[in-house]
Amino acid sequence: MSQVKSLFSRLMCAMFAVILGIPTPGLFAQEAYASGYAMATDKSAYWQGESVEVTYTGALNEKDWIAVYEASNDDPNQDDYLDWHYTGAGGGTLTFNTNSLKPGDYTLHFLIDNGYQVATSTSFTIEELPAPSGLSLDAVVGSDKTITGDVTIKPPADHKIIQNYKLYWGGASGLLSGVPEVATVTTAVYQEDAVFSFQPGTVVPDGATSLLAYSKHEGLQSQSFARALLPGYVTPDEVDLTVMSFNIWQGPVKSKYGVDGAAQHIANAIRESGADVAGIQETDRNIVIKAAQLLGFHAAIKANSDLSLISKYPIIEVDEANDYYLIEVVPDKAVAIGNIHLSSSPYGPYDIQDGKTVEEVLKKENMFHMTEMKSMFNKLPALAAQGMPVFLTGDFNVPSHLDWVEGNKNRHNGQAVEWPVSKKLEELGFQDSYRAIHPDPVAKPTMTWAVEGTEWRNPEMYDRIDYVYNSGPVVVKDSQVYGEKQVVGGNSNSFTKSDVELDTWVSDHRAVVSTFTVTPRSYNDLELPKDPEIDKATISLEKTVFAHGEPITVSYKGAQSLTDWIGIYKKDESPGGPASQKWDYVSSLPDGKLTLDDNSEGKVPTMADIAPGEYFVTLLLNDGYQENAERIYITITDEPYAEQRMKLNSRL
Repeated sequence: MSQVKSLFSRLMCAMFAVILGIPTPGLFAQEAYASGYAMATDKSAYWQGESVEVTYTGALNEKDWIAVYEASNDDPNQDDYLDWHYTGAGGGTLTFNTNSLKPGDYTLHFLIDNGYQVATSTSFTIEELPAPSGLSLDAVVGSDKTITGDVTIKPPADHKIIQNYKLYWGGASGLLSGVPEVATVTTAVYQEDAVFSFQPGTVVPDGATSLLAYSKHEGLQSQSFARALLPGYVTPDEVDLTVMSFNIWQGPVKSKYGVDGAAQHIANAIRESGADVAGIQETDRNIVIKAAQLLGFHAAIKANSDLSLISKYPIIEVDEANDYYLIEVVPDKAVAIGNIHLSSSPYGPYDIQDGKTVEEVLKKENMFHMTEMKSMFNKLPALAAQGMPVFLTGDFNVPSHLDWVEGNKNRHNGQAVEWPVSKKLEELGFQDSYRAIHPDPVAKPTMTWAVEGTEWRNPEMYDRIDYVYNSGPVVVKDSQVYGEKQVVGGNSNSFTKSDVELDTWVSDHRAVVSTFTVTPRSYNDLELPKDPEIDKATISLEKTVFAHGEPITVSYKGAQSLTDWIGIYKKDESPGGPASQKWDYVSSLPDGKLTLDDNSEGKVPTMADIAPGEYFVTLLLNDGYQENAERIYITITDEPYAEQRMKLNSRL
């Protein structure tokens, strides 16, 4: 629920962050500093997992800091840095670990005094250490579980740096933990097959299903591996899988516990639930990565969103937009999972509580949340139609039509509502796993928000807005809501207890944890669904020539979501490169009007800081850089806006 964007909330977060020593956005104007800041990396390209050494000089403040950003981020803000360290005043050396960074281009920003003013920047590249191109096994496993025979490791294609490999036992979820490595294998010549023979009496450990081969180079190990199944191992047709939907309320939780404490709480909740896969909403990248490390799990962070996955099983990225991932639950077979966090406004239950009609509420739902679900409605059913088990987790910020029934009107301000998101998912063949196990909403009403003590209203409209949906070859075995221990029982009759009460619960949402029996599908021949076609939006201005410092009002039609945004760029720039001069989110859907002024976000503090010249205004999709409207080119003159207004007033 809690997607907070108000200035008050930003100021409160900044206050908490200062107390905890977390860098805070430059909410307040800063004076320009002398250009004595300098830094350099020890080299320009690194293998994934290699340390980046940064030497710096000229820091003027104890809380100057250096942070790693994706190269496409030219406008640092609090939620986009990937790693950071304070420098202290003066000079020195910092070390950044790249284990959690994907191969690609990155920028280091030297930032001033706990804020976001960039003093200087430099860039580096991360490359993936190539894995072996293949692994074959000519061996026999005896009745006493001893293995005899040979292993052949194929070198990485087109790479002449790898001569060393590590062999490990593999289990159902990748590397088999708690057992020693099998061997280190070395070749005398680059690009030559490496052969290893098992020593007599080598015993296959319990739980081993395969051998895994990794490349080794200068103390580093490849992230990917080659695999060969052990003789006699047969991939199971069915697997039990526990899936969790968990909004972790990262802002307040991080402010209260810090990154390490928050990660420990999140890891504890996942561990106690028994979840194999958790769809996370309100992600903080560092919290999620640390929580996954504490669990020994994998993690995937969706760019330009607050969504992530934590999984016991390997996560395979196949969708360009990462609307869904494949989870390899057995070798070469997977399930698919999407994860969603719909906008917190409009919130239908509040609108009904405030006297809006059901018709008015449903009109907003179709305009906002149904539009935000367009990709999920398109892609996930296409996967299920191919025999792939499919899951959808999320904080939907929308109740279910299965809950708002005639028998529950007393809980819902006297209304029964056919909420369109849950109705559409049902029509597309998706099952609400909680209601599959607890089908009577009158006998088992249940709520996932708001956790006792985090209410926004009195009386609160407690409701079930977090879900684990399933489709395809899936059987639901169990579903429970995990949350806080009841103290006073909330402040209205719609409050219900958690099914499972944990001693410590840090989020404002409860989690949904559902267990399934799935029939995983091979992903080698899977036809990947394409993104749905997006209707083009339009923007318009009352004029195209503006005085220096003048606000710019933009009318728009056809915005897709409340994370669509309108920005001003220099004529020769492209979105995704240099940051926009000024920008703001659309204020309503699908049509509306916004004014870019001194209060808008952007590269410069005020409209007067946009230099006279040629620019364009454009509308971009969903917190990204895909333009969805024809650009409008504008001119900003050197006539000050204040003088122009004085001339206009003198004529009136």
